[in-house]
Amino acid sequence: MITLDLPPQTVQMIEQIAQQKGQSLQDFIMMSVYEKALQVAVQPQQNDELLADFIQTMPKAELTQNGLDIQMELRDEWH
Repeated sequence: MITLDLPPQTVQMIEQIAQQKGQSLQDFIMMSVYEKALQVAVQPQQNDELLADFIQTMPKAELTQNGLDIQMELRDEWH
């Protein structure tokens, strides 16, 4: 059992919605939490960064650079 410390306005809103749906408060909360957990588990987190955006942040490889210099610019260990 988990005790939730919710503001009175939140409790009132949840009670009203549960009543409108014809469910007990406990059933409504349980189903809502279950649905949200499934939604989070099924849908991967969305990353708004596009590959093209990431590539633009990469240092430009020039013919005068050797591979080590390019790796040093890309990798965190040397920063």
